[in-house]
Amino acid sequence: MAERMSLASTRIAQSRAAVASLSTLERGGEGREDPMDPISNTPTPYLGATAAGFKRDAVQKLFHQVGLRAIVGMVRYDDEDVRLHAVKVIANLAADTHNQGRIVEEEGLAALLDIFRGKGSKSNGEATCRIAAGALANLAMREANQSDILDSGAVELLTLFAHHAAEPQSHRMVAGAVANLCGNNEVEVKLHAAGGLELLTALSESDSAEVLTQVGRGFANYSRCGRGRRRMALDGALPRVVALATQDFPGVNSAARRHAQVALCEIAMDANNVRAIAEQPGAIDVLAHLAEHAAGGSSLRRAAGKAIGVVMQHVGGGGDGDSRKSEGGRSNRDGGSGGLSLDDSRQRSGTQPISGGGGGSSEARRDSG
Repeated sequence: MAERMSLASTRIAQSRAAVASLSTLERGGEGREDPMDPISNTPTPYLGATAAGFKRDAVQKLFHQVGLRAIVGMVRYDDEDVRLHAVKVIANLAADTHNQGRIVEEEGLAALLDIFRGKGSKSNGEATCRIAAGALANLAMREANQSDILDSGAVELLTLFAHHAAEPQSHRMVAGAVANLCGNNEVEVKLHAAGGLELLTALSESDSAEVLTQVGRGFANYSRCGRGRRRMALDGALPRVVALATQDFPGVNSAARRHAQVALCEIAMDANNVRAIAEQPGAIDVLAHLAEHAAGGSSLRRAAGKAIGVVMQHVGGGGDGDSRKSEGGRSNRDGGSGGLSLDDSRQRSGTQPISGGGGGSSEARRDSG
């Protein structure tokens, strides 16, 4: 018994020492503190490029020293500083597709959700919760994890966190996590029941360009599901989609605008939504403009032209018609950064690891992941 206690104490000491060394590296690195940048097609470290190599080495050192199970256990440690750095490690590990399933299997998902539920001596600050949201975003890149994430109440916890959070980067992490859950037909009903679309719509009121980019990506992904398109047309998201898709909407960058334009075309190409499109101020004007002047290639122009054709064909008949089948998956992240190492590697606006790098914008992706 004494020997086991001694071994346990030694392991805890090693864990804390490794976390301390990781903390030192983080303080010396450049770049963002946050993990996920749900906007790029390839996971990138949440620290700047100059510190990325050191961060990877530190994470791997800690991972090999104590193992994933011990790192997950540290997320529930009494000291918030230890919890914070353990969450950062998990977020970085979750940016790698090879780790995403194992983290859930080792109860990493449950540990991350406990960060949001923390009470008393285990209550957590906004920075810790923000990085936990980035870790969730990275785990959500794996579709096999999405049902577990939704069943565990993650969206409800993210909603509460977003309500109380003060920093735009926190809202960005939340929006990125929800965006990575959007676009999967198999979990769309669960996502809607959890309030995913409602949360995205609320976050679309942000004046942060980075938050709006994630919201736009989420809208684009959501519109890839047949039921999702219908819900967006009827449940209050359409006015926000049109606002984001408008050329002169303040605070919207080109990536957010393009994602919203993709979403608007998807919604309008569904004949069941014709009435909603026709009655939404500005929607047809945006589609008409895109059909003639869309930048970034002919695919968006063709989609807008097709949408205008559907509206014109059905507008006299009240918008009834057969809904078209969804083409492809969700929209890809906008060529930004990677996972919480930190935004997916598909051709869609779809899932993205959440991290700090930068990048271009991406259009609707084809299959989700």
